[in-house]
Amino acid sequence: MEGKDKMQKILIVDDDTEHTKIIKNLLEEWNEPYEVICACNGLECLELLDNLSSNKHALPNLILLDIMMPVMDGWETYHHLRKNSAYKRIPVIFFSARKDYFAKKYGGLFGTDFIEKPYDVDELFDKIRSITNPC
Repeated sequence: MEGKDKMQKILIVDDDTEHTKIIKNLLEEWNEPYEVICACNGLECLELLDNLSSNKHALPNLILLDIMMPVMDGWETYHHLRKNSAYKRIPVIFFSARKDYFAKKYGGLFGTDFIEKPYDVDELFDKIRSITNPC
């Protein structure tokens, strides 16, 4: 497969810069390293994707999207993601500290998956691997 030799790209969208930095470092140092790009909110995510969309190989293979963010939250960001043909098919894993039924139910229903913060890093990596490297 052509993309097998290329490093997978992940976009992390989260306003918690410490959390983002930790996950970014873990993913880049993992035994199957990923190229990780980050955005602090939904608007920054969409602007970044717009800049990358002229080259489909520059787009991420997966988006990790926080729900609760300033400027533009994860729900609104997801709505905009799905309206743009250039990146509407990029898988999205919602993650959030929200523990309510709505976040869990609709995060997993709308997105490719949902994971609740704090989460087990091995579980997160298993979900990422299953999406970016399906058998």
